Amino acid sequence: MKAKDKALGKFASLGIWFDSAEGAEHMLRSGFVVSQHYIPQVERCEIKKKRCFRCKQFGHLAWSCKETPRCGHCAGQHERQRCPPGIRARCLDCGGEHATGDRRCLNPATSHPSQC
Repeated sequence: MKAKDKALGKFASLGIWFDSAEGAEHMLRSGFVVSQHYIPQVERCEIKKKRCFRCKQFGHLAWSCKETPRCGHCAGQHERQRCPPGIRARCLDCGGEHATGDRRCLNPATSHPSQC
């Protein structure tokens, strides 16, 4: 957000969510109008799936989590802060020797879309 008395810079971001793929595709092709200013160039940005930092499951966030905590480092049933030092990393998604959510994970269910 910017202060009302500050000028808008050369670049800015605005998130817009659509109810249909057709609506999104139309805006990507045609641009859109904001406060009587035509914005001809629009960039697609895919948002990652919601993942809880407490239990590491998808579909909800930590503030609403009622599941058993899971460590993102060793996959143990404790929160990351309580992970004993010197424990080897283990991924909850694939069982590999890396932390859960690591970009090296080959599990397609947790593949990371390109950054916006």
